[in-house]
Amino acid sequence: MGQIFYATVYDTKTRTCCVMESDKFHANCYSHSGAVMSTHYLLRQKAYNVMWGGSYVTIDDALDYISDNDVLLGISAYRDYDSFERNNTDLPNERYYDKVKFIDENSKLWDKINVWNDAMRFFVGESGDSFAKYSGFLLNHTQKLAINLADYYEQSKSFGYKHEMVIDPVPVFTETGGGAGIVFLTVYLSKPQKNLREHGAETCFKSAISSPTISFL
Repeated sequence: MGQIFYATVYDTKTRTCCVMESDKFHANCYSHSGAVMSTHYLLRQKAYNVMWGGSYVTIDDALDYISDNDVLLGISAYRDYDSFERNNTDLPNERYYDKVKFIDENSKLWDKINVWNDAMRFFVGESGDSFAKYSGFLLNHTQKLAINLADYYEQSKSFGYKHEMVIDPVPVFTETGGGAGIVFLTVYLSKPQKNLREHGAETCFKSAISSPTISFL
């Protein structure tokens, strides 16, 4: 069947999160995806933690390799105790049981929001279709790095569904639970005219960014 992913955008201070089931990774990581547009919409408001969280974090010993509480909080936005119990025959005796309890306790504390309709209206184009827009910068606050989104789009675009489209960088950089292991971002989307030096960021392209905070500027 394969791993199912959940686009998880969350704020650990306000305990607000937006979680969208995103099917298999390749199915909903494109610029026309509702999950991508909802994520972009939120990141254009302020910085958030983002995790394209996979269901495989509940199997085997995946939690053994996670020690960051902010990552565990992200998992708690889309998984709970029952998720782990279904996939582990002797859960109370697992080394990571305390982490499962932490996830379960925090899973009940989120204020969950849905911005799907707002995102569709925000990104609607002249044709009436909605696509994420690529201008400004995607900022990695932790590592002080940035992606020029217009450049990324030009170097990555292809043609599909009768429109130009790209694989969005946010799912790729924040995938958790699959082949990339744990990749965790807090992100913000910036406007093109902003000076990156204000944020201490350098413009770059990275194939993987580990454990940062990201946003659009």
